[in-house]
Amino acid sequence: MKIKNEKIPELTIDKKISNDSISNVIRTWNKYPKIEKTGQNYLFYYEDPFFGSVPVRLFIPASYDPLKKSPLILLLHGAVQLSSFNRSVTATSNESDDDDLFFSYLSKQKFIIVRPYADPGKQFNWVSKSSRKSVNRTYQCLVDIIVRLKHQFNIDDSRIFAFGHSDGSDGAFCMGLYKPGIFAGFICYNSMLNNIGAHNIYLKNTVNRPFYIVHSDLDDIRPILQTRKIAAILKDSVGADIRYKEYTGYKHFDKHLQMDLPNAAQFMAQTIRDPFHRKLYWEANNNLDNTCDWIKVDSFDLSAPKASWHKGFDIKTYNKIAKRWENFQYYLMNEDGYAVSAKYHDNIFEVEVSRVREFEIYISDKMVDIHKPVKVIVNGKPLFDKKMSPDKNFMIKNFEENFDRQAIWINRVKIVVK
Repeated sequence: MKIKNEKIPELTIDKKISNDSISNVIRTWNKYPKIEKTGQNYLFYYEDPFFGSVPVRLFIPASYDPLKKSPLILLLHGAVQLSSFNRSVTATSNESDDDDLFFSYLSKQKFIIVRPYADPGKQFNWVSKSSRKSVNRTYQCLVDIIVRLKHQFNIDDSRIFAFGHSDGSDGAFCMGLYKPGIFAGFICYNSMLNNIGAHNIYLKNTVNRPFYIVHSDLDDIRPILQTRKIAAILKDSVGADIRYKEYTGYKHFDKHLQMDLPNAAQFMAQTIRDPFHRKLYWEANNNLDNTCDWIKVDSFDLSAPKASWHKGFDIKTYNKIAKRWENFQYYLMNEDGYAVSAKYHDNIFEVEVSRVREFEIYISDKMVDIHKPVKVIVNGKPLFDKKMSPDKNFMIKNFEENFDRQAIWINRVKIVVK
């Protein structure tokens, strides 16, 4: 399947499109090709610079209309260790989907459904890492796949979700910690709320998007006591938008999943992405996961002292075999990262940073009055005070990279922390 929109260059060469009008052109962009056959699966390969050819199964619902926006689900499968890219060869027919509980239900809900295949041998793995010090590039690749699909299909930027069970739910949960920007929310069934081998599980990042988390009390793979503990911390201490539900009398893969799917569908129907939310928190320890909505970290120093507010959580581990709590950290491998806590109101951005040296604030006319100066205060010190006008080249470049018709950034403020 050809995944490329050839209409974008028109934006650059069209002299009639001004700095002031470009945002409306992008917002109302509706140049998508007609799809001859809908209501079926396609197989395409995304060419990634790190993983090579990544096979992805793509379902286009019968209701798809290139003139209307369609919601999208990134559906991550479980049993990752048993998977490989070769699975795509035997999993392309509609008949092979009949045994897939989640696909069978979701394919009737008018969603475009994206299903990649994990391959641990190639490090394309959303449930564990191959090396402690390396950055898991799987999440960036998954985002890049969706962005590429936006070139071909009229995808609703405000209704993109990551969905999974077991290993797939761990991937969906961690997607919310590393790459939330493109998504509206995350659905996690029987997750361990972790990523094996990861050293960057920063739970405070969950404040940026809503999560729907479901667990069952007889799960002997991911004990509910551990999940319950983390869910309580996310809701009560972090202040994240967590919808947590438990089912009594069901195992890891059981009837509760089918019973609950209408609730997940309702969550997705009611959840709309807000890339302009007035408060955000972002923590990371690498240059790959350095962006969350309107904040981008350009440089940092992990050897610098942390700010007093930059703290993690003390979460003990539940031993499912001995059935007792152990006195060691559940996120044992976590390392200190850098952090940004930011908010804006009345054209004023107040930013607290820890170990951050340089960062950018992306500006939208949905956030500020562009006829007035934008002020930036960092760690209590005013560092910027100037009007921001739309930059056509900057906006086109962002559109080419992200193909986002909702999160339209007219310009950016670059800040060097003093």
